[in-house]
Formats: sequence, C-alpha cells, structure tokens
Amino acid sequence: MKRKFLTALFAIFCSICLTMVSACDLLSNSSGTNSGDDEQSTEQTDGDTSGNTSDDGSTSGGNTDDGDAEHTHTLVKTEAKEATCTSEGNIEYWSCTGCGKYFADSAAETEITMDDIVLSVSHTYSGSWTCTLCGNQLTESEGLEYYKQGDSYSVSIGDCTDSEIVIPYTHNGLPVTRISNFGSYYGSSSITNVYIPDSITYIEDCAFFNNTSLKTVNIPKNVRYIGEAPFAICPLTNISVDPENKYFKSVDGNLYSYDGTVLVQYALGKPETSFTIPEGVTKISAGAFFTTDPDLDEYVAACKCSLTEVITPESMTTISEYAFMCACTLSSIILSDNVTKIEEGAFLYSSLISITIPNRVTYIDSTSFTGCIKLVEVCNLSSLKITKGSDDYYELSYYPKNIYTASSGQSNLIYKNGFIFYNDDGSYYLMGYNGTETNLILPETINGNNYTMYMGAFINNTGIKNVEIPETITSIGMGSFNFCLSLETISLPNNITSIDYGAFWGCTSLESINIPRSVTSIDKYAFCCCTSLTSITIPKSVTFIGGYAFLGCNSLENITFEDTSGWTVEYDININVSNSSQNVTYFTDSYTDYYACCWYKI
Repeated sequence: MKRKFLTALFAIFCSICLTMVSACDLLSNSSGTNSGDDEQSTEQTDGDTSGNTSDDGSTSGGNTDDGDAEHTHTLVKTEAKEATCTSEGNIEYWSCTGCGKYFADSAAETEITMDDIVLSVSHTYSGSWTCTLCGNQLTESEGLEYYKQGDSYSVSIGDCTDSEIVIPYTHNGLPVTRISNFGSYYGSSSITNVYIPDSITYIEDCAFFNNTSLKTVNIPKNVRYIGEAPFAICPLTNISVDPENKYFKSVDGNLYSYDGTVLVQYALGKPETSFTIPEGVTKISAGAFFTTDPDLDEYVAACKCSLTEVITPESMTTISEYAFMCACTLSSIILSDNVTKIEEGAFLYSSLISITIPNRVTYIDSTSFTGCIKLVEVCNLSSLKITKGSDDYYELSYYPKNIYTASSGQSNLIYKNGFIFYNDDGSYYLMGYNGTETNLILPETINGNNYTMYMGAFINNTGIKNVEIPETITSIGMGSFNFCLSLETISLPNNITSIDYGAFWGCTSLESINIPRSVTSIDKYAFCCCTSLTSITIPKSVTFIGGYAFLGCNSLENITFEDTSGWTVEYDININVSNSSQNVTYFTDSYTDYYACCWYKI
C-alpha cells in the first residue's frame, strides 16, 4: 500500500533518523429513538464534580457547559432497549430536560449524540440471508472479489460500491470462509454496515482498515481467527459476537478472546474519554487502538475517537508489540505496577504527553516510543538508565524535556480547564486539550505567561468544532490541528506570521479560513486534505508557500492572490497567478509540475 506521509511528516518532526515503515506492514511482520420503559430523574450542577447523591436519588456534580457555572442538569435516565426487526433500539443514556444534551453517564461527564445512542433495526438472518422473524430478504453484494483457496473462497471488496455489504455464504458452490480486504487506502470508504455470514472462519489483518462510516459489526459464531488491527480507523461504537462463538466474546462493546486474556479490538467510536482494561487481560492485540494512519499524503485516514486515557490492569505484565500503535488521541497511559516489559513498537506514533515507567520494568525495546513527538515528560521509577537527550531507548530519551524519578525532580505539566501546558524552565507550551468543550477559546496566557503551541498540540482531537486563537500566539505550530475532523471554523490572530508544516492537515470539515495579512509563510502540507475548503485568499504579505500546501483539497474552486506579481515556482519565473481557478489546478492537481513545489515571491 502507499506509504509516504511518515517519511515526510515525522522526518521533519524529529532530527534523528527513524526507520519509516508502513503501519499495516508492521502488523504483518508481528506475531429519534425508542425509549426504554424505566426512567429516573437526577440533577447535575455544572462545575461540581463531587458526584454527591442525595437521599432521593438525585446526584449533584458534573462538567461546566459553555462556561455557564449556574446551569443545573436535570437528568432523565433512559434504559437500554434492544433493536428489533421493526423498531430501533437505544443504549442506556441520560438526557437533560433543561439544555437538551445527552450523556453516557449519570455524572453528566461524557456528552454523546443521538448517533451514539440509536441502535439500528436488527434482523435475525438464516443461511440464505432471510430474517427468520419477519422474512426480510437481503440482496448479496455484487462486485466483490473472490480468491479460491482449496475447497473454499476468500472475499475482498473488489469493485463493490455498496454502502451495506452483504457477503454471501457461498460462491460457485463452495463456502466463503475468509475475509481478506475490505479496507480503504485511498480515502475513507462509504461502508456503513457489513453482514458477515456464519460461513466465515478467518478475518485477516487490517481487514476493514479506514472504514470511517462503519459504526457496528457482528462477529458470527464460526469465526475462530481474527488478525491484527482488524478494524483500524473504524469508529465502531459496538462490536457484538454471536453467543455461540467459542473463540471470541464482546464485553461492553469491545472485542476480546473467549477466555478474556486478549483485548483484540477497542471500539474506537465509543464516547468515553477513559478506558480501564478489565482485570484478567494479559495482552493487547497489535493495533487495538489504531485511530490514525499518518502515512498517507493526499488522503485522510483518521476516525473520530474520544479516548484520551487508558489504565492497564494488574494482570498485565507486558505491553505487547504495537499495542498502542497509532493511538493518536491517547495522551495518557497508566501502567500497572506489575508491568515488566514494553515490547517493540508498543506506543509507535501515539500522542502520549507523559508516561510513568513502573519500578518493575526491566526491558524497553528501542522502538517502543518511535514517533512519540509529543512525549515531553517521563517519570522513571525503574532501575533502567533513561537520560534526557541521550540515545538510551531512543525516542523515550530523545523527545522528553523532563525525565525525573521519585527521589529527584517533579512534573512540569500544568492542567487547567481541560488544557494541558508544559513549563520548560519558563518557556510555556500548549500540549493539548482533553476537555469536552466543542467551542474553544484558547487562553491568552498561562499563569500570566505567554505560550507557544507545541507540535501536534490538537492532533486527532475530533471533538473540537470552533477555535479562537488569541493575539498572543504568533505561529500555528507544526501539525497543530492534524486530523481535527470536526473542526469547522478557526479564528487566527492578526499578528500571526506563519502557518507551519501540516498545521491543518486532514481538517476535513474546515469550510473557510481567513489568513491574516501578517502571515508571511505557509509551509508544506499546511492545508493538505482540507476537503471542505471551497476558496482561499493568499494575502499580499505571504512570500512563501510550501509544496503540497493544498494537495487533496478537492472542493477548492478558487485560490486568489491579493498580489499577483513576482511569484516563481522553481524554474518558472513570474508565473501568472491572476486566474483564481487556474491556481486551484496548480496547487491541487498532482499531474501538474507545480503542486509539490515551493512557491516564492521575489
């Protein structure tokens, strides 16, 4: 499969030589809704997270909504209800009668939408794809591709364009037993549902890679093998397993081995921000938390995921190979004291900001933290030598600005109103945001001090929709808003001078942006894959535009230059940029000689 992005992006991010490899290649080398009957009313007061429960069952506590500390949630609980052949169902949820918001918990901490709540109509199908209850008949998908393997067939997506895939039980009189490739490597697939027959016994690695509209899936009773990262970059809210299956099971919508010792796949689309892996789990399958593939250029491979924290159980002693690879929403991991080994690629290209190495750890692979560009702080409780700026354990030593032990040093991270800052000897950085607000006004200062946006500050934050940046910020840092899939608007300050490398790469919902006349530089990949942008104006202050700046902006109709004179593209001096529609071709058409070049104003 095509692999360019890692070579470009992360080679820029780090100053040491990394081995750039394909995420899936690494894997192959490693081992309105219907309410329930019962409703309960509670009250939640914003700003108080104590969660106190009164004698009448109401609860006070919860998060502040839109800055209104006086708002009190009056919550009504709706019990879970299974979907039937004729009616939709719903998960358990709480709704506020005052503000109309929905929550996944009685503390009003995790806000959800109706898309998270509703369970689609559910039929019970037989071997002929006929519902045994209502007689509904499914039509098997056409255009699928089959490969004969002995006395059975494997199946892949082929030329099929169906949004609902119905895999047949048989092909040419032989059973279809293996799912090969229904993934999408050239932009997100439109698959919304897939019907897997009971004849399937084997699901390959990355089988449903990057199906960003796929919300639920059912593993049938005869599946006995599931490869690594089977649903990478799929925003699944629920993975169900046929109760007759003796190899796998579902717990809270996540996929486990039947004995509960292996977490095979976390449902990435679940609304929770924190996940505690159940006791008894000893291994995490490679790619179980895979949310983003940063190794594509003109295509976006990222899904919406709310998860920012994972807590491992006491039963887990090893963080297995590629367990948290490409977990680009994950900023915090709490390892149990029993962990002794962190294996190859365990946190490859994750977005960890800090980590504590437990005291029993005796082995960390040199590639365990490759590409963890946001890892600024390590608390080392082990006997291993991890020295700041050294080659010890490579990126685990190279990236962090602060490595301390229990007896020397302390954390320099600052958590305030959902924002995460780092104090580097008086220089302050905005590292990220793990709050629940969708409309963000970034603070002007932190504790009275100006700050800089750290590279990848909001990477893969799929919750934020509107952002206002204060005048104290002078540059939009490298990869600051990578894959912020829900970002619709952003207000840039008037004294900003640069939009750095990949700043808005993959912001697929960004419809417009006003570039201030103070900006002089728009770096490489700055707006790559902003597929909703329709027009953009380059102010006269800009003197440099990096290659691939607008690659993949497929909706662009106009790129207007305020000053059309003096522009040159390598060998083409004084190129004419007065035609705004022709400029779109220059910057977005990969068949031209210009899209990958750097543009200069002389």
